[in-house]
Amino acid sequence: MAGSRWSLLSRGPKIELTGINRQGPSRGFAMPSQGIAKPEVFKRCVFSKTSKGNMASDIKKSSEYFLPSNLYLEWQGCELEDFVPAARQRLVMQAHEAAVVAGHFYTNDVKGFAADFLAVSQDLRLLNKHKVHGGDVGYDIYYAGKAVNAAKHWKAISEVNQALQPKVGMPLGTLRISFKRTTNGVITKINGHALVIIGKRGHEVCTFACDVLQLQNASVNAFDKGWRQSPLVKTA
Repeated sequence: MAGSRWSLLSRGPKIELTGINRQGPSRGFAMPSQGIAKPEVFKRCVFSKTSKGNMASDIKKSSEYFLPSNLYLEWQGCELEDFVPAARQRLVMQAHEAAVVAGHFYTNDVKGFAADFLAVSQDLRLLNKHKVHGGDVGYDIYYAGKAVNAAKHWKAISEVNQALQPKVGMPLGTLRISFKRTTNGVITKINGHALVIIGKRGHEVCTFACDVLQLQNASVNAFDKGWRQSPLVKTA
């Protein structure tokens, strides 16, 4: 198909429209990824929810925190599926997740809570603050958050992939992609976590590249609109 191309979109909620049986440029579209997989809290956290629902009360502060010689190099590849954090990185990831579980959302609040969790000294908190927002410590916590979110993302993909067991030729039914009804979906190619699917919009045949989590989102969106009886993978 002219203008079509393969695209592995392994991160984020975007699916790419890679081809259509009429002339014109390829288009991209985004779909929400909330509410599909329900990943557990990062399993290495050292806190728990109390009977009163106060998740912050059991958090243990740490005096083991230190900064590496090169933050950027240490966190390279932190969003890849095969990323294995070192002990120091796991500690910072725990701190970031503890901040989120405690109800913090805004960047400065998360960084402040995580720094307290790690018992970071005032001298370290001020290090490089004139160059980087939040200083080197804030930069460290920021990348730890990216690693935590990536770990949850890959876990969610793995869970959906195991439940769906996608195969070439698998019928997908009606999907809601880019707010549009797409019928007669079929998987035509699988490459690791990446899928190529085709579907119809009226008389047009469209080709899409996505992963299994994005495909599940499309089926949930269609289910919410009453276009199908159930999502591809039923969630509790």
